[in-house]
Amino acid sequence: MLVLRRGRPASHAVGILRRHLVDRGPFQHRRGEAWLYPSGLLLANETGWDSDDLAAFIEAGIEGEGMEPRRYVRVIHYSGGGVYYAGLGRYDGRAARLSVPSPVQVRSLDVKKSAQLLSHEFAHNRGLRHKDMMDWWDLDVSWADPWVSGERRLRTAEEAVR
Repeated sequence: MLVLRRGRPASHAVGILRRHLVDRGPFQHRRGEAWLYPSGLLLANETGWDSDDLAAFIEAGIEGEGMEPRRYVRVIHYSGGGVYYAGLGRYDGRAARLSVPSPVQVRSLDVKKSAQLLSHEFAHNRGLRHKDMMDWWDLDVSWADPWVSGERRLRTAEEAVR
């Protein structure tokens, strides 16, 4: 189900999916909600983290990496057990998936690690392969400084409604 943010008609979101989001397969959102933001970001948030906070973080990453803003990002809980971060970015695509720990598992996300992982997946979107990139944990993500310093933070969905 598409839930449209800030008054966009449903047909507009479907058009964005058809025209600009060329990736299908594992990125096709089959459950939950996908939210369309004015920047063109379509966010499918399947976590306990606040969608608007995640969108602001991801939009900062898109801008910081100099990427085209029309992009689909699916954020899910890491289901492998433990507190892990993982990602998946399609080569030459507009879609990425970020797996993060649940708010039940951690008090706050490791935003630097999340930013580095997101930047790594966006590099795959640009067509880069691992052999063409530095290790993700060495990436400069100065765009995430407001979150790393604590000036901004990623709230849980529960905190956001209080």
